[in-house]
Amino acid sequence: MVTVVSDDSISICLYDPDDRLGALDDALADCGFRIDRTRTAEGVETAVTGDVDCLVLGDYDGSDWKGVLDSVSDSGVATVVYTGREGSRSIQRPLAAGVDDVVRVPPRYGSLLRRRIEAATTEGSTFDSDGEQFRSLLRSYPHTLFVKDTDSRFANITTQTAGDYGYDRASLIGKTDFEILPAELAAENYEEEQAIIGGDRPLLDKVEHYVDDDGNDQWVSTTKVPRYDDDGNVVGIVGGTQYITPAKKQEQLLADLHEASQRLARAKTKADVATTAVEIAAETEPFAHAEVALDTGSGLAPTATSGDISQLFADHRETFEAVFATGVADDVDGTSCRVVPIGEYGVLGYHQSGTPASEAFVDRMVSVFTANVEAALDRAERERQLTETTRRIEEFATLGSHELRNKLQVVVGNVTDAHEEYDDPRLERSVATLDRIDRLLEQLLQLARTGSVPHQREWVDVENAATAAWRTIDNRGTTLSVDSTVTVDANRSALVGMFEFLLENVVDHAGDEAVATVGSLPDRPGFYVEDDGRGIPSDPDLFEAAYTTGDSDTGYGLYVTQAVVDAHDWDIDVTESGDGGARFEITSVDERAEY
Repeated sequence: MVTVVSDDSISICLYDPDDRLGALDDALADCGFRIDRTRTAEGVETAVTGDVDCLVLGDYDGSDWKGVLDSVSDSGVATVVYTGREGSRSIQRPLAAGVDDVVRVPPRYGSLLRRRIEAATTEGSTFDSDGEQFRSLLRSYPHTLFVKDTDSRFANITTQTAGDYGYDRASLIGKTDFEILPAELAAENYEEEQAIIGGDRPLLDKVEHYVDDDGNDQWVSTTKVPRYDDDGNVVGIVGGTQYITPAKKQEQLLADLHEASQRLARAKTKADVATTAVEIAAETEPFAHAEVALDTGSGLAPTATSGDISQLFADHRETFEAVFATGVADDVDGTSCRVVPIGEYGVLGYHQSGTPASEAFVDRMVSVFTANVEAALDRAERERQLTETTRRIEEFATLGSHELRNKLQVVVGNVTDAHEEYDDPRLERSVATLDRIDRLLEQLLQLARTGSVPHQREWVDVENAATAAWRTIDNRGTTLSVDSTVTVDANRSALVGMFEFLLENVVDHAGDEAVATVGSLPDRPGFYVEDDGRGIPSDPDLFEAAYTTGDSDTGYGLYVTQAVVDAHDWDIDVTESGDGGARFEITSVDERAEY
């Protein structure tokens, strides 16, 4: 039983064994309470036998307030646990242990802290009656809120709701939706509410759309739940409606902006991106007028405008340039013009329309839009750089390869003449090597021009292609073994060239007297080239043009091999052969049995 005391005579015993509640002690004293602070359980027992109205205990690790509560359980003194812990358990656990109240108000909020302590030490409610609270709710609540009976008649309603329909509260009591809404909507509501009452189930957050008398789209979110009497019987419904038109319009604006911004992906150049951006702005709130100025390398220049002339840039050039230099958006004083950066590329200036959207939402929309524009400009710049690089590579490859091939033909002619004159086998092999170099130059030229090897294909016998490649290689004691009876759909020249590179790789790296084997894969379409040599390192850059093993090998052979594989839509994997050497498996191949 809590002792009844007057507010101005409350005496508090503050149990603080670890001296942690100094700030609370000061705050309670400032509130006008009489404080007896003790650090011992014995001090508590002594205090509660005297003139003490409330015992306040701290809640922290190691605190023994449960034991103290047991010792004063018969004293009639109000008990309060003061906690600074977060979470509901810090409130629920002391209450379950039998304390009168738990307080978590920070000491700096003195007035509130006083009211909380007073509530624990005095009897009687300091709040209005339930009836007065309910009447106050109906008068003050700024949204639609209503109570209906089982026949869907209004039993009560907020002042705001009545005013929305042009009535006062008293006029609507007893009426139904049929008296205030269009017949179709009223019938829909009635059937919906009867289903709620009959089925004892709530209707939560139903979004409803309608068009007002001025032709404007409007949205509301409605919740209706069954209303029960003290015996648990359904006696009607309680419902509420919130006006969500601004949120729905903002949602629609963002969706429209996202859909329109997809057009930016189709813009090829930075000028195209700028033009598309102002076109989108002209169609979208909050942009009443927009201009994009891009960096030309020597300063900003107006690139696109949603009007006839670039008036914003002309009138506010200093602001445009300052925003570009700092990367910080700014408003033009005395105008509705705002200028925002577009990354490293330029700025967007716009006049804001008379949109009802909040300033924070407008900032969010503009941020999303400029991020999309910046991404499109990034893409356009990469395309420009790639196009320029590709053009230069093509020019270099064309000029270089033609020059090399012209000189190569002179060398081939000289070596051929020398072979006919001296009949030296070494010169015959040199002619074959020079022919191989000529084919390599042709393939590299094709790669530079089109990014692929020649696309003409035919059925090519794997054994014949591998044997033809082997004849062009100085095998230096290496042996070739071919175990294949299939033909593949391939460009013959490219396939022979690929075998040349792979077999030469065996000669260069497998060691003297190694055996190179070309064969068909037994379990799936494809073929392999392997050796019994030292193996090959596992490296993700193995097929890159710049790959090198550290000696004179530049790796271009495997690079061209990958290009041939890609051009045929094949796959290539590098594994270890059964003898510990390197094994290249080419799969996803169209093949047929030898014919």
